[in-house]
Amino acid sequence: MDNLIKVSFCIPSLNRPKYLLNAIESICNQTGFNQDIEICIFNNCSDTSYFDVENIINVFSSQYNIYYSKGLVRLEIDQSMHEVIKMAKGNFLFLLGDDDFLLPNSLKVIIDLINKDKFDLVIFNAIILNEKNKTKARMFNSKKSVLLDLNEVLLEFKNYCSYGNILIKSEFIRSDDFKYLEGTSHAYGCFWLAFFRLYEKGLQPRVIISNRHVVCLRAILKTYNLLQVTFEHSQKEFSLYYKAIGEKSTEILKGYENSFWKDQSRFFKLLQYGLAGNDLSKISSYNYVFYNDYVIKITFAKIFAYFLKPFKTTLKYFFITFKKIHV
Repeated sequence: MDNLIKVSFCIPSLNRPKYLLNAIESICNQTGFNQDIEICIFNNCSDTSYFDVENIINVFSSQYNIYYSKGLVRLEIDQSMHEVIKMAKGNFLFLLGDDDFLLPNSLKVIIDLINKDKFDLVIFNAIILNEKNKTKARMFNSKKSVLLDLNEVLLEFKNYCSYGNILIKSEFIRSDDFKYLEGTSHAYGCFWLAFFRLYEKGLQPRVIISNRHVVCLRAILKTYNLLQVTFEHSQKEFSLYYKAIGEKSTEILKGYENSFWKDQSRFFKLLQYGLAGNDLSKISSYNYVFYNDYVIKITFAKIFAYFLKPFKTTLKYFFITFKKIHV
């Protein structure tokens, strides 16, 4: 590799200094953290004090590659992610949420993969934690190691590509693609556009599905509107993809889109949204077609969520432990 930096950990942050501190320490305290690794942090004009975070960054940055920037104005979630990715100089980018953290020995797993395998994207398994760091679940169950078929990757694993558990070759995160998808809350997934271009040429991205748990993802209160992101922004994302990709890619994307909306229409999925405190009736303002198609399910899910609210903690444990979680 020509670049001296192998991996850039890209962490956008908003009003979560305590969690961010944990994220930073989980990387810096790993065996093998050296000049091959960098941490890039973008503070999205937080209202909360980052005094402790800035102090520890000053300590570590005297010896390691840790870069910190704070915006002067609050940006949208996509723009915040874009800012931190633009800071990165690594051959590979590990996109990490400010409330997530690496597990012990995870850095060795990541570096070993880079040194031994040729890949464009790694989707790592993850452990899901609740607000109190008690409830644990695997993000997905799979024995696959390498997938070469883009259609299979889309159908089985795109939903598991969260900002927190993916390692992507930096050349596939193009700034113009990122800006093209801004406003979807998933612009960090602009690498799919690059993969579709390969597919149109008869090539396949090399994707590794790793069952190694390298990161913990916290299922805590979101800093964005979950229903809007799911039902409005996803619809916009699909629309933008279709305008930018070729005929072959369109065919496989349609299969994924059908699967995605089918998953969102499951009663228990809708009930999860309701139990999380979301007003399901607002789906109509974000995606009227979806709401109109599933209005009966949505209505019943809203009613059930209201009556099951006293048992919310028990039910959340059930959903996290026994159901597939799409983060």
